Amino acid sequence: MRRALLTPVFALLCGLAAAETITINAEDDWAPFSSLDRAAGKPQGFAVDVVRAAFASQGVTVQFRVVPFTRCLREVQANTALACFNIEKTGYNVKDFVWHATPLLDEPLAIFARKPYKRQLTVDDLAGRRVALTRDYTYPSSLMNQPGLVKDYAGSDEQQLRKLLAGRVDFAVINVHPARRLLFGNPDFLGQLHEVGQVNVAQFYVGFAPQNPASRRYAELLDKGLATLRANGQYALMQRQLEQQLATAP
Repeated sequence: MRRALLTPVFALLCGLAAAETITINAEDDWAPFSSLDRAAGKPQGFAVDVVRAAFASQGVTVQFRVVPFTRCLREVQANTALACFNIEKTGYNVKDFVWHATPLLDEPLAIFARKPYKRQLTVDDLAGRRVALTRDYTYPSSLMNQPGLVKDYAGSDEQQLRKLLAGRVDFAVINVHPARRLLFGNPDFLGQLHEVGQVNVAQFYVGFAPQNPASRRYAELLDKGLATLRANGQYALMQRQLEQQLATAP
């Protein structure tokens, strides 16, 4: 009897010994995907939940450091943080990080203007125009290499929209769901600014520090975890919850 009682205890201790915890950076100002809940002092959002659940399925607990996106990137590149999200993989940053294969999320990058257009604009329509961008955010090469594009950098997506409202730029380029939250949450923007086209559908990832010898292992574990979430239906459920949240947002 005593030996039988010891067996599950031993198994539990082995499980605890095998568990591990990592700390990674999460950006603080990109709702509804990753932002700081100031009341709780913790990160919140769809990408935060996906990263946490994917690693948990592989026996890894994630602790998050919530920091501005510029710092998020800089610390990973300096090898003082293991990883940062959300990063779009582009032609000019593909060698800057260790990547996992499956993206955390797909999100359209939209074009906004002060007046509606009769046709949907594309990235080629931005050539030679003054366009607001958010400083240190990642953008596709198809946008950044447009001939004659005048890049007018802002400190945040909201500042982009304020520049557009003031007529200081021709267009603003912001991901759809963060932009809609800003548009519907601010009476200054309602009825004044319009979504008029799309640059691309961006894929966002966790970028791991290239100088950290553990990065490749954790990237592989994250891939396995994402595959688990998609196979068991949890990822689809989280997507539905996100859409319900956005549908009821003011």
